[in-house]
Amino acid sequence: MAPATNGPALSVEMVDAWRQRIRVHTLAAYQYEMGVAIERTGDAATAEGFYRRAIEIRPDYLEAHFRLWSMLDRLEQPQADAVRRQACAVDPDFASKGCCLAAAALIAAGQVRGADELVEQALRLAPQDGAVQAIAGILAVLDPDGPVSGTDGWRVADIGAWALDAVRDACAGAILAMEAAPPAQILRLSEQAEDLCPEDSRILRILGDARYAAGDLGGAVALLGRAASVDPERTSILARYGFLLQVQGDVAGSLAVLEKAMALPDAAQMDGIYSHYSNALFAAMRLEDAEVLLRSASAEKKTAELRNQLGIALLALDRLDEAAASLRLAMSDPSAAFWSAANLSLVMLKAGNAEAAFDAARQAAGLSGSADSWLVTYEGLALQQVGRLEEALDLQRKAVARLPESGWVLTNLALALQGVGKTEEALEAHRQAIAVHGVWLPFQARQRPAWAQSMLRDAYRSLGSAIAF
Repeated sequence: MAPATNGPALSVEMVDAWRQRIRVHTLAAYQYEMGVAIERTGDAATAEGFYRRAIEIRPDYLEAHFRLWSMLDRLEQPQADAVRRQACAVDPDFASKGCCLAAAALIAAGQVRGADELVEQALRLAPQDGAVQAIAGILAVLDPDGPVSGTDGWRVADIGAWALDAVRDACAGAILAMEAAPPAQILRLSEQAEDLCPEDSRILRILGDARYAAGDLGGAVALLGRAASVDPERTSILARYGFLLQVQGDVAGSLAVLEKAMALPDAAQMDGIYSHYSNALFAAMRLEDAEVLLRSASAEKKTAELRNQLGIALLALDRLDEAAASLRLAMSDPSAAFWSAANLSLVMLKAGNAEAAFDAARQAAGLSGSADSWLVTYEGLALQQVGRLEEALDLQRKAVARLPESGWVLTNLALALQGVGKTEEALEAHRQAIAVHGVWLPFQARQRPAWAQSMLRDAYRSLGSAIAF
């Protein structure tokens, strides 16, 4: 069978021409970049030689023409006028295009300093040009306190072919430089970046993370899905995509993606991937598989995060002594001490030791440095276990006021309402918990003591829910 093709076959001449063009552009770019670097050292004579060699290799190289002309003009060298005339013969709009391309190159390299002057000059020369507006818009987002006040309304469709690659590189450079910036700042470039960089997994991941941080889970999942399609063997992208699918409630999809990630050679070196994968196993109620994974990983890596995860798995499997031992080991590391102590409180509750549960919750409060919002709900469970029902309900109402989107907290409120006989209110709280956290409720039920599990089964039957644990 003949191999499938996506277009006409390339002739030998076409392939040779393509290779020659790559060689020319690569050699010219090297000379140009050397010129830029040497010019910054103040050695204008040597920089001039590199710029001229770049132009000799590639006569239509506007950025090189522009850098050479601007350097000579700044130094008041008589050759500047000849360079300008030569460049204008290549393109009559040399001045504005040269400014634009040179600014784009600086932005792409993460060098904002100097780009602002070039962009301002380009705006004076060609204020309506689509590429100039694009570079101004990118710079205004990247450097919001700078002198350039570009608009977010620039369109990729308005960029001339002469500048498309340069604008693409500048946009990608800006996104990479802003990786740790506030999501709202990054998302000002999102629409254009998605159009310009549809095959750049790094850009798609950053944009996806920004959308997630901004509360757009659906948009984040879509972007990380695209990134995973573009780069299906990048473990960090698959791990992030799998995590977001979990948050969205797609447990099967999350497991499929994370299993691919776990099979990649560098998976064991990546922070967080075992937690993501074990959480997916928890949500799928594959508790024994999660325990085997975490026991092996925590024995090898000995991290507090994995020991905490192992403790949670053992808690759900009712292996309470082992769970307590793993969580106490995790508590020795400050990075996991708070959650490990909070989870130890659940172990003590499930073991029927309410006083020890209170002690663990108080210890967690001390480790966090404050009466953390989460601890209110743990203390409420302990109070309900010892029959102090009104106090338990008061604490759970406070917890929901602080954490209204937590299925765990909403379920604890529902249990407290059931405890005092407020059945309709309790069922409404259960409905809310199912709406925001449905896939996690079976696993979370297994973390609670027997009395709470019994109440949950009654409530889910009353609601006609298929939740089972």
